[in-house]
Amino acid sequence: MDDPACLSDRDCPSVSVCVRSRCVALGAACDDARRCPSPDVCSRGACMRPGRCRDSVQCGPSEACVGNVCLPSRCQKGSCPAGTTCDPDLGVCGLSPCTDDHECISPWICDLVVRQCRPAGEVTAVERCDGRDNDLDGVVDEGFEVGAKCEVAVGACRREGRRACAPDGADTNCEAVPGTESPERCDGLDNDCDGEVDEDFPDLGAPCVAGRGVCSPGRVGCRTDGSATVCGPEPDAGAAAAERCDGLDNDCDGEVDEDFPGLGLSCVTGTGACRAVGLLRCDGRGSGAECAAAPKGPTEERCDGLDNDCDGEVDEGLADCRL
Repeated sequence: MDDPACLSDRDCPSVSVCVRSRCVALGAACDDARRCPSPDVCSRGACMRPGRCRDSVQCGPSEACVGNVCLPSRCQKGSCPAGTTCDPDLGVCGLSPCTDDHECISPWICDLVVRQCRPAGEVTAVERCDGRDNDLDGVVDEGFEVGAKCEVAVGACRREGRRACAPDGADTNCEAVPGTESPERCDGLDNDCDGEVDEDFPDLGAPCVAGRGVCSPGRVGCRTDGSATVCGPEPDAGAAAAERCDGLDNDCDGEVDEDFPGLGLSCVTGTGACRAVGLLRCDGRGSGAECAAAPKGPTEERCDGLDNDCDGEVDEGLADCRL
């Protein structure tokens, strides 16, 4: 039959003590006539190992029962058993700091809440990550994300894994092995796994001139081999096309509107009194040039030697006109 669970000696039968959350029998009843088997001794009617106790009367002179163990009741520095330290204020052997049970003297165990060696019956069981039900609640490793997805490292070194118990049982570790870093390249990746991308190429993304005319807008990008940067055309930059009359270098040859000679020169539009002088310019549709002049409107023909109605004839239809 399994030993009953306990939190302190009060939870156990009279001849048992609470050790590691389980009641452990101190031994059979005894008296002067009924002796205990070696190496147990008869102490207050119960067989127990030397040095074990239920109260201080079972201990020797100048000893006290602490956690079912006889310890010096008065001490000086260095006079306490391993696993305890001398309290300079009280003058008694007290608790030592610990991180695991093996650092305490049996039957004392490590209280993981306060990180000190304490009698087993005084330690509140704390769940650890070790595949066991330490706090006896029927659940193993609760409070630890055992088996949860996790990742380690960044950039090209990033790897995924699952969380598993750490060796000290206090936490979990991500069981994933980071990838190997490499020198940074210009490729949009964090090759050296420092959390930055293409940081060795400070001009990346800067504006640049990638050609002539409408082909000129560019942006610094990575070379295809990742070794350096290069100026390339913007995605919305124009491609070379047939030249148009629009003030742009459409065919990207370094010349503007070169297929439309005479642009900017003087020109005449209209006839007679409607004639106007201007400059030759693009027609606004990009297909050709036109004279940028606004001719006057025609008027009624008069006898004045002018083509008032702008039909190319002078004083026509005026029979009596003599100049």
